[in-house]
Amino acid sequence: MKKTLVALAVLAASSASFAQVAVTGTYAYGYKSTTNVGGAKGVDNSGLGIDTSYVQFTATEDLGGGLKAVANMSIDGLNRGGIAGGDSQISVEGGFGKFRVYLERGPDVMSDYVKAAVGMDDKVFSKITASDGIAYLTPELVPGFKIQIQHIESAPSQGAGEAANPIGLGVGAAGDAVAQRRNDIRFQYASGPLATAINFLSYDQQGNATANPNNTTTATRGYVRYNLGVALVGAALYQLNYQVGKRTDSIVAVNAPLGSFDLGAEWAQRKVEDRATASSNGTTAGYALSAKYNLSKRTAVVGTYSRWDKLQAETSTETAVLLSHSF
Repeated sequence: MKKTLVALAVLAASSASFAQVAVTGTYAYGYKSTTNVGGAKGVDNSGLGIDTSYVQFTATEDLGGGLKAVANMSIDGLNRGGIAGGDSQISVEGGFGKFRVYLERGPDVMSDYVKAAVGMDDKVFSKITASDGIAYLTPELVPGFKIQIQHIESAPSQGAGEAANPIGLGVGAAGDAVAQRRNDIRFQYASGPLATAINFLSYDQQGNATANPNNTTTATRGYVRYNLGVALVGAALYQLNYQVGKRTDSIVAVNAPLGSFDLGAEWAQRKVEDRATASSNGTTAGYALSAKYNLSKRTAVVGTYSRWDKLQAETSTETAVLLSHSF
């Protein structure tokens, strides 16, 4: 046993000499109650459990000549369901900009754009799915202005769908008729209190419009955020064009620090129009409120309330109280 401990200590010491590794993470546990009223569900769920749990390892290496390599790997889902892989990436950065390859489940993009405290994924917006990608970000072309170009291959879904069509080497390319790939160019600007960006996306594997009306052709999304000092306000818009019909997502959010408290509010909407199936058309909308009491810089008590209405006259609410710690 002693020899094993000594060997591990030597290994750890030798590894530390080759790279700088930082370990960070978040753990949040609490109580959540969800109510679905109307529609076909009519289900109430409540109980204790883990909301967020992940550990991230970040290694940085100086390559010389003004270059550095950064690798991130996360372990996610430390709950009753076991351990799952999280976001990971490796990048090379320098005066030329930043080149990276990655696997991300990522955030709810619209909520992340406006730094919404609660998020509307799997409520108003779609459930988060995993993506493989490759991206290049330019250095500042003029003060505050950069351009990003990326290629993304998405998994069809999480859960059973992801098991049947997993993310991995060689998956998501042209041979996969389930998921579409996309190319994305993003123009972004950030200076002082202002941050804004606009993305243009183009999808492949569209197929015949009659046989594949749900496949996507193009999309445009953008956001603007402004820090007023007393509050951070933001708005985002995302228009996605299907072979038949279109979808428009929008969100507005405000976050205000008040002493030891952080208060947040957000409103979101998804409008679907001109789809081939009439029942797919309509509007889903909702809002969320949050209050966070900071016990320290890393530990907080968080309370959230969300309410949203689905297309088929179904109203849902979600209330959660959590104890969160970041390290």
